[in-house]
Amino acid sequence: MKFPGACHYYIIEQERDATSLNVFQYRIVNRAIKARLKHDCHSQITGYLQEGQVVRVIDKYRKWLQIEWRDSEGESCFGWIQNYKVSEFKGEK
Repeated sequence: MKFPGACHYYIIEQERDATSLNVFQYRIVNRAIKARLKHDCHSQITGYLQEGQVVRVIDKYRKWLQIEWRDSEGESCFGWIQNYKVSEFKGEK
């Protein structure tokens, strides 16, 4: 859950806590972004992600992360995004 006006993300009353989500490489998108086929800004776009969407990091290359996410039909999608466009989950304080 994202609180308006805040840059931090929190998990409240979920099956897993923030720590376990981070351990399993889940991240939350912190701005609207385009996922790319390769780790290159000029590569083909494979999908669009919205702020607050949950993704799983499956690989890294320099400042790029290869991610997996589910589209609106529940299908697995893959692409590359820059690492500063996602945040780790933060527990309730």
